[in-house]
Amino acid sequence: MNHEDFRAAYLASQVGPEERSHLAGCSTCRSMVPDLDATMALLRDPVIWDEPSPALEDRVVAGLEATVPKRHKPRRWVWFAAPVAGAALAVAAWMVTRAPDPDWVVDLPGVQQAVAAVGTVEGWNEASGTRMVVKVNNLASAPDGFVYEFWMSEGAAHVSAGTFRHTDGVELWAGVSRGDYPRLWVTLEPLDEDTAPSRQVVLDTG
Repeated sequence: MNHEDFRAAYLASQVGPEERSHLAGCSTCRSMVPDLDATMALLRDPVIWDEPSPALEDRVVAGLEATVPKRHKPRRWVWFAAPVAGAALAVAAWMVTRAPDPDWVVDLPGVQQAVAAVGTVEGWNEASGTRMVVKVNNLASAPDGFVYEFWMSEGAAHVSAGTFRHTDGVELWAGVSRGDYPRLWVTLEPLDEDTAPSRQVVLDTG
């Protein structure tokens, strides 16, 4: 499930086990829940669905005529008095689906036994850390008993940005800046109590 699927289900009040599982593992969608709730409240407001008064068109056109030269008089738009429901839905969809361009994008090459893998990392610099989306091709899902772990490092200092098993548009978060931890890399980690990076590196910016 991707973010758009979750948000569409949430707005439709169709949150089931799959959506709850996605929400538990996706900090981006969790951060969007207040905005989604606000959008739902907006759409439930009866005022949004009211048809505007016919006098409103006259007032708007009169205001335009006062500011536009006579040779460019505005034509009365036959659609102006239509219900605002379509506009409200368009605004709601824009609020939910818009996503700013990343602040940076770097290649994440495959190494060691995963030299055929090709990945990219898109990053957003935020006040409380770094949000990232990792996309990788030609890398199999982590085998049973293992997970992939994403690291941000500066020398011997390593910060984990999270773990994942599948490589299709993984969203990760770290409470540090990439400017302070420039190396980005991924290891294959056994599910054990050892919190240090393993030696099984699969992706690495170097």
